[in-house]
Amino acid sequence: MPIVIFHQNMDKFTGTTAKRIKGYTTKLGAINAKTGSVYWAAGFTEVVSCKAVLRKILTRLAKKLDPGLTKLLVIEVGTTTFSKNPEYIGIAWDPDVLAVTYAGQVYYDLVAGGWKAFCVEEEDIKNQTVGLPEGLAFGKDTRGLAYIGCLDKNANPFLIGFMHNMYKVGERNLAFAALPDMADKARKAIGGGYRAAEVIIGGDFNVEPREPKPVRGDALHLKARAARVGAGGTGAYIKTTNSHPYDFWTVSNVAITDANARVLTQTRAANCSDHAGILLQR
Repeated sequence: MPIVIFHQNMDKFTGTTAKRIKGYTTKLGAINAKTGSVYWAAGFTEVVSCKAVLRKILTRLAKKLDPGLTKLLVIEVGTTTFSKNPEYIGIAWDPDVLAVTYAGQVYYDLVAGGWKAFCVEEEDIKNQTVGLPEGLAFGKDTRGLAYIGCLDKNANPFLIGFMHNMYKVGERNLAFAALPDMADKARKAIGGGYRAAEVIIGGDFNVEPREPKPVRGDALHLKARAARVGAGGTGAYIKTTNSHPYDFWTVSNVAITDANARVLTQTRAANCSDHAGILLQR
């Protein structure tokens, strides 16, 4: 079974608005009708709550995309653009396909400076949530990477992550350029065989698709992969929203090309999101 991963920017989703819950229920079901139940994992960015009701609703929505996506974590990644309120990323996965052993985030430490990786073992996660480390200072608009460390059926290690890149206050270009360093730090934080894990990161990066240049010569190299117009994925990039227009993927496997990426427009609709969903099939 090929690995298929989904990403959706949820547009300030709290899980408490009936119209939006109904909208996502309908549209994610429509995506399932189009693609089938093929997903290994799904990431939901721009989630602004981690309460029990949010976790319940987001689990229900993930299962509309694919009934196999029964496991869910909500991971805190930083602060929203205009306030100090926390922002989260939900990651759902099919436990019959992936064995998730670790989860965490890469966050920006405002006092010490720089991106730092934090992880916990999956068996130690409480209430489906992974919070930011306590006692640290986090600036506005410094959202980082949320990830799971997981093994496929053949025990191959993967680091699957998602990011809602900073936009208004933070420097989104520098944050995007730091992705190789973030992924590398996450792999090292887990350790063991994950130091060489294949990396797949999807997100609303708020920059045009391009290779994030490593800030260090020995850092992991990632390639940008985005859906394009035309056969074989060779034309112009397909916009996923009208402004800041590209949601896409960064990957460590060079065999993955733009032809492996798709845009799913069903969720770019009233009572859902201003973003389309994206899919990556490896």
